[in-house]
Amino acid sequence: MKLIYDTVMSSPNSAVLLEAKITQDNISSPKKIKLFGPQCIANIKNINRRIYARETLKEAVDYLVENWVKRNRCLGELEHPTYNTINPSEACDRLISLYQSEEDENVWIGESEVLASDPAHGIHGTPKGDVLAGLLSHGTMVGRSTRGVGDVDESTGVVNPGYRLICIDTVLDPSAAGCCSECIVEGILQNKDFMINEHNEIVEMPYERFIKDLSKLPIRNRDEYVTECVRRFLGSI
Repeated sequence: MKLIYDTVMSSPNSAVLLEAKITQDNISSPKKIKLFGPQCIANIKNINRRIYARETLKEAVDYLVENWVKRNRCLGELEHPTYNTINPSEACDRLISLYQSEEDENVWIGESEVLASDPAHGIHGTPKGDVLAGLLSHGTMVGRSTRGVGDVDESTGVVNPGYRLICIDTVLDPSAAGCCSECIVEGILQNKDFMINEHNEIVEMPYERFIKDLSKLPIRNRDEYVTECVRRFLGSI
């Protein structure tokens, strides 16, 4: 499986608009900045020439919602990182809902809350949350982009079943033809392999870890180090 960054567009030449809004329950309650709009679209070829079958995407979304969104821990980052985990220190927002549209079963609508500070109410935001809040308050257009791991049938562009959605990040520039900064972003396929272990955790492929371990070869006790690396590698395949 490989790390996939993927956008949502209704077609390769039409952007899906993302709405940023400020909410406040009453005059004495904290203000909240939220991002709202379509997050995932199935059964249509996106700008990267990939297609997510509805059932494949639904399975990935359902897992994300049950294990991350409902547990208040689905954090997104400001711009895509190169790793396949959620890093709280880099978080800029938290996804608070993700649901299938009643109007179109191929579309999932999401809402996230920017992790911004509110000194008047003693609320501390994250560094990246405050950056995002500042950008939005000055009218900056941003996009949303999914981050997940999976395999793609290169002949058809169809994402294979078993795709795992990690989170949805906020990005400034989709950098894609026919796509403006208001759209939900379609990203790129990264050249790195991953697997899902028996605990449903996304981990690097054993060979990738083996190569990484060997690249850290110490000056002393090299034979023992290599032997241990080989032992771990053989035990993981």
